[in-house]
Amino acid sequence: MEIKIVEQKSLLKNEDIKWYLLDEQLWATKLQQYSEIEHSIENSIGSFNWLYDVNDTVLFNKFNHSLETVIINLSGKTSVDYAENSNIRYKNNKIKGNIFLYDASYMNYEFRGKVVYSVSQDCLYAFQKEKGTNIIFLFVTDDFGFVVEDGQLEGWILKNACQHLYLEDEKITNINKKALAKYLNAIEMLDNDNSEGFERTVMEMDLYDDSFGKKLKDLLVDMQ
Repeated sequence: MEIKIVEQKSLLKNEDIKWYLLDEQLWATKLQQYSEIEHSIENSIGSFNWLYDVNDTVLFNKFNHSLETVIINLSGKTSVDYAENSNIRYKNNKIKGNIFLYDASYMNYEFRGKVVYSVSQDCLYAFQKEKGTNIIFLFVTDDFGFVVEDGQLEGWILKNACQHLYLEDEKITNINKKALAKYLNAIEMLDNDNSEGFERTVMEMDLYDDSFGKKLKDLLVDMQ
């Protein structure tokens, strides 16, 4: 997806970023319900998933082409990085601003690459770290941004990911990141039909006796 970067204030703010753990989706939008997003399609351009379920939703205003809504599918894509020094090098080429769609049309678009949750950095992202040196990290809010290379949208990044975590419509606080990582491991095993690994990981959730860890275990047990 070809985009233009403009160093101006984005429509979106940090409170518009929501990581829906159960739905396995990341939302960046002012809108609250999917029905509202469906109604916005007629005044939008960009990518949406009506025709092709694999598409991510990346919608721009039809009239000024500025970014308005992003819904990223995380299902079957998320893995965990436990490295203590998970080196995501974005600070030296980070800017704040907004993106505009270059080609005013509808298209099929999906963010490529594995989605990774870094426990040490509390960062959720999807981009190829081995790409070239001319990558720009364009943050449209303090925590959420896009990876852009040569004018092409190549990925995304969410800092302070746990601060944006929701179970259904409830924002979650006091999050145990290790319990969250174990939960994500279990979901990955379920997606890969690794029933033995899934059941073992569910049992390991007993290590986390805080309310958040117990809630995640209950969710996993319901999936068995």
